[in-house]
Amino acid sequence: SYMGPEIPRDEEYAIGYQIDGEAVFEIVEEPKMVQSPYASSRYVIEGKIMNVSDRTLERATIFFNIFDAYGNQISSVTDIIWDLSPGSTWKYETTNTPEEASSFEFVRISVR
Repeated sequence: SYMGPEIPRDEEYAIGYQIDGEAVFEIVEEPKMVQSPYASSRYVIEGKIMNVSDRTLERATIFFNIFDAYGNQISSVTDIIWDLSPGSTWKYETTNTPEEASSFEFVRISVR
């Protein structure tokens, strides 16, 4: 059956920290939820990863799902970096979570 036109993809999606089985990122500092420097009642997710590929990544976006105390997903937060060269470390800090954030889960990193 016809599913409509194919949507061109200009991004590759890293499942975990790999693309097509090849390591792209290595965790330098595990992600953690800390008080937001911008709003005392909110949090951000921060951590560090290194580009271990042999190419400059034009754009990388890291995604996390945010959950309340009951385990309900209430939000998603991201951070983006441009032109991450091979061997460079990215200290990411996401956008603010909702006030009721209790836990988070890494979703993926997309790169272009």
